This record gives sequence, structure tokens and C-alpha cells, in this order.
Amino acid sequence: MRSVFDFAAEFGRDLRATWDTADGLLDAFPDASLATIEAFRPEREISLTEVTESVLAHGARLPRQRNSGTGFGQPPLTLYNDPDNRFFLELYLWSCVDMTIHDHQFTGAFVVLSGACRNDVFEFGVESSLTDLQFGAVSQVGSEQLGPGSARAITNGRSFIHRNLHLGRPTLTLVVRTLRDGVPGFIYDERGLAHDPGSTAPHQKQLDFLAGLLRFDTAAARSYLTRLVTGEKSATLAYYAMELYARATRGTDELERLLPVLAERFGPEASRLQEFLRVKHLDGQDTVPGAQE
Repeated sequence: MRSVFDFAAEFGRDLRATWDTADGLLDAFPDASLATIEAFRPEREISLTEVTESVLAHGARLPRQRNSGTGFGQPPLTLYNDPDNRFFLELYLWSCVDMTIHDHQFTGAFVVLSGACRNDVFEFGVESSLTDLQFGAVSQVGSEQLGPGSARAITNGRSFIHRNLHLGRPTLTLVVRTLRDGVPGFIYDERGLAHDPGSTAPHQKQLDFLAGLLRFDTAAARSYLTRLVTGEKSATLAYYAMELYARATRGTDELERLLPVLAERFGPEASRLQEFLRVKHLDGQDTVPGAQE
């Protein structure tokens, strides 16, 4: 019996041949991906039962896993890697609704294998930018219901901002994608903030250390936060640190204390960012650092 990995390998080889007829141009990859999805109809070949059996059968022989530990997918499962690392195929199992509005570092396509999702499409108008942290207006421009066999192209960067609300329990999706196209991937808050969610190991350790200090010494945590935020080049890491502190202290007085720190790091956007943190804190919403590979 053919495993889902065998199917994915055949799919991947055919996709590569199709893409090569367009000279491997990046702009041609979404159409090549959609054409291969249409030809192979993966929704007819891949089910949760077949995935489970294939994972058990392959054991330690699984393909290199690309997104393990990122928090994207519940879980993600890499099915195939192009031998030259030009693209890979990844399956996502979704058991709860993901509200994240995001764009992509990559190009390709996705298809619903089972379950259902709502694909909401957005635009973002930049009003001011701190490179990896941007303020602007998020507006929804489309929405559609997708079921098994529904496939859509993915283009990188701000050309395709969307949110997939996974309505089935579970929903299975397959993503065909390049590795990275040299553009950052942003996460968008509907209140008007876009940030690069990429977090390096040293950056994550800085946040972990701040979280540790917050458990027993708020004053020490505040001092550490001040030095971290004012000395950190990454505006997103500075924002994550501010948000972590605001969430842990749970007090508007603490946010007022932070205004001079915000002003030193974020200049004219300090008051806007303070208000954003206050509203988000009161709404009880959390942001979790992480990145799709």
C-alpha cells in the first residue's frame, strides 16, 4: 500500500518537472503548484487515518521536519523535501480555530484535504514603520468558505494577507511552498499593528529571562526590561518584552511607568504603542513569539 510519503514524493517530482518548464521562476510556482494539486487531487489520497498509519510505519525514516516547535499546525508534518531544497510539502492538522492574520515568507499554494475553513483576506496600509514593527490600517477585503479540494495560491509578502479559520475538528490542509523568498513574514493585529514574529534563540532567551524575573522581583524585571528595550535593535523583540511585562504586571500604572522607556525606544510612536498595549492587555489577548520556517 502506498504511504502518504510515497504519494507526496510522486507529487513533488511532478511539481518540479512542471515548474522547470517555466524555468523555475518564482512567479510561476503558485500556478505550477495549483496545476499539480488539480492533477493529483490530494484530498482523495490523504486522510487522517492514512497519515497516522504512514507516520507509524515510517518511524525514524520521516522526512526532515521543517516546522517542528514553531507552534504552527497542531501538529505540522513535512511530507516531502525537494532534493535541491527549492520547495517542500507540509501537512497541517488543525484541532482548534487559529485567529492569526498573517502574510508569508514563501510562495506556493494550499489545499483543504478534509474538514472546512473560512479564508479571510486582508489589506494593510502602512502609516508609520519601525522596520519590523509597523502601524497602519487592517481592512478585510474578502471572505470565502473552503472545503475538501479547495485550493488557493500563496504569494509572498503583503500581496497575500489572510486568516484561515479552521472550522472542522479536525481540519487537514496541505501546503506546497518554497523555503523562504527573502522577505519577512508579518503577523497583523486588527487594531493596526504588524510585526515580524521571527524570534532567534538569543532573543527567546532574553524573553525567558524577563519572564523568570517577573515571577519574583518586579523591580528587577523593570530594570532589566528598560535596558533590554532601549538597547535592542529589533523593534519586535522590544515590543514582545513590553507586552510580556504588561501582561504579567496587569496594571495600567505599570504601563504609565513604561512611557519614558517607550519614548526613548519608539520616539513619536510611544503613546500609540502604549495605548495599543493597554487595550490589548485589557482585552486579555496574548501574542506568542514564533515563526514559520
